[in-house]
Amino acid sequence: QEEYPLLLDLVSAGPHAVVTGMTGSGKTEFLRSWLAAMAATYSPDELSILLIDFKGGAGFSSLSAVAHVVGMVTDLDHAEAHRAIISLRAELRAREKMLAEAGVSEISALDGRASLPRLIVVVDEYRVVLDAFPEMAEIFVDLAARGRALGIHLVLSSQRVGGAQIGRASCRERV
Repeated sequence: QEEYPLLLDLVSAGPHAVVTGMTGSGKTEFLRSWLAAMAATYSPDELSILLIDFKGGAGFSSLSAVAHVVGMVTDLDHAEAHRAIISLRAELRAREKMLAEAGVSEISALDGRASLPRLIVVVDEYRVVLDAFPEMAEIFVDLAARGRALGIHLVLSSQRVGGAQIGRASCRERV
């Protein structure tokens, strides 16, 4: 059997990812490994990571000191979660403005005219996050719809793909 590195490129194979599995199946461990590999491959000028961990932050605590990590939102501070929503909306607007000023429609067309790191928003236990903060669904839907062009990638982890209800449509139907 040949051995070779497994490459998971959100730019060419994404722009987003969903990681599912039962409790204890290694979702968080996989995400930690994947994020560490990305941080080892790209500089903080090329890649930023926002962690949303609703298991008290324990799942990603080992990554909190990595220079690429721009924030960690946990279920321990509800005000922090609300600030994250505001910050993500502001980030969308700032990136749209930067692209408009450069006269391009997506981040890959910047060609060094401006420095804009790709942003990976990692949500561990997506369903738990939405159960606690249903208002976050709107920003996740927005990121999923417009993120690729703006260099923002969602990585959602959950025990199953569908489930959390948002109004009449499930997350699976909306994202």
